[in-house]
Amino acid sequence: MIGFLKLVYREEVASILNLTPKPSHYDKRPANALIAKAVELCEAKGISYLTYGRFNYGNKGDSPLREFKIRNGFSETLVPRFYIPLTTWGSLCMRLGLHRGPLGILPHGVITIGVNARARWYSLQNLLSRCSSMPERPNRNRQMECSNPPAGSNL
Repeated sequence: MIGFLKLVYREEVASILNLTPKPSHYDKRPANALIAKAVELCEAKGISYLTYGRFNYGNKGDSPLREFKIRNGFSETLVPRFYIPLTTWGSLCMRLGLHRGPLGILPHGVITIGVNARARWYSLQNLLSRCSSMPERPNRNRQMECSNPPAGSNL
């Protein structure tokens, strides 16, 4: 198995809910192969549209996910949305623009700074977690080893 794709059919629209390629097979581009197979399945079933989440996420601008969608032939389809406040609190939130969520409110520069800070934080945590006295071995080697005597035996 090189990856996983969950496809849901709704009348004449199919939606990709989950696309998880296996990192160990990255050189084979499994995500592209899975999307190509999803397109083949849609064509065989006579489905007109294939969707893959949102195209833009707020004011985030260009992102690797957006570039991946463009390279694989996805495009943005604008659908009108109308928000109607039912209470005075809802009316106030609409005037402040809170219905767009944090990514819709913050400017692109602030979002970029936050994403870069999060990436630095994760890399720092990764460096600090690698301080072990044991030499690191791949998981598959540890799982394949047998204990002497085997666990659960009466030897």
